[in-house]
Amino acid sequence: MGSDGTVYMQETENCILENCCFINIGKYALYLSGGRNNSICGNDISFGAEGGIFAIGSPGNKISDNHIHHCGQVRKHIGGIVLYGADSSGNVVSHNLIHDISRYGITLKDPGCRNIIEYNHVLTQILRPLTPAPLK
Repeated sequence: MGSDGTVYMQETENCILENCCFINIGKYALYLSGGRNNSICGNDISFGAEGGIFAIGSPGNKISDNHIHHCGQVRKHIGGIVLYGADSSGNVVSHNLIHDISRYGITLKDPGCRNIIEYNHVLTQILRPLTPAPLK
């Protein structure tokens, strides 16, 4: 799933990534490693080689109101939004529009607890013949 992104945030706290456009990128738009209480809101992520937002070991973040689409153009086993690792607890993933993704719309891989996934729209998924999974 990659080890970094176009924006790489490591151990950040209380930072905001807001209203940015990521178009035709070669990695995840955002790779958040160990950060807490950050806000990733209102971004447009499209036509990426990999996925949208990847958070590993990152608790208490808000990921909201992002438009993530046409990602996974090269690397197919990706997610629009990925929460990964036992320390990824207490995150809120809400009001995102995710479509035309090659694999997962939203995925939680060995996540911690108290994550809230609500009010997201995941549409027109799986651009390649893989097992469809809007939410896993």
